[in-house]
Amino acid sequence: MNRIWRNATTFTVCTLALALAYTYVFYEHLKPWAIQQAFGNAAVIVIAPSLALSGLAYFLSWPKRYIPYRKSLGLLGFYLALAHVGMSMYRSGFAFDAITLESVRDTTIFIGYIAVVLFALMPVVSSRTLAPMLGGAKVRLGLRYLGYSAYILVIVHGGYLAWSSWVRWWSAGEALLVPPPTLLALGLGALTILLRLTLLVAKQTRSN
Repeated sequence: MNRIWRNATTFTVCTLALALAYTYVFYEHLKPWAIQQAFGNAAVIVIAPSLALSGLAYFLSWPKRYIPYRKSLGLLGFYLALAHVGMSMYRSGFAFDAITLESVRDTTIFIGYIAVVLFALMPVVSSRTLAPMLGGAKVRLGLRYLGYSAYILVIVHGGYLAWSSWVRWWSAGEALLVPPPTLLALGLGALTILLRLTLLVAKQTRSN
């Protein structure tokens, strides 16, 4: 294992450990559904720098040294997301029920499945077989659209499922200094998307 993968793996393991610890502090337990949620939150957090590094490197100089970590963090975050989905299917048997799209909740869960499929297509696009056929420019464009599309779907998926718990937490008015784990993870996800939009505006302004 080279240095990049070693460091990325260490970051991923630490992120998952912190996600599990924070989940335990917030809920005061680690029941199966809480562990499942922690894996999903960790996936969002690990994938965030994979997507955000390009934007950060545009505005700042120091993130440029971490650009080589984009692929490893993206793949490791995908593995966490895959584990999250696997636990969800195992616990609820919801894989086929969600496809019926009989409710908003079903649709939101199905959106999460689509996000995982889009993430899974990224290594295919950049593979040694397909990349030479597409060319560097198309590969970069494909990775960008697949990655951000999947990430937006993840935020929609997680945000809808967690919204009611956020409302209960806010309405309780207690321990507001300890926000729900999903709120922290998806807040970081939203900032990552906002950074991308800011980058697009900055490039458009600069070209004009």
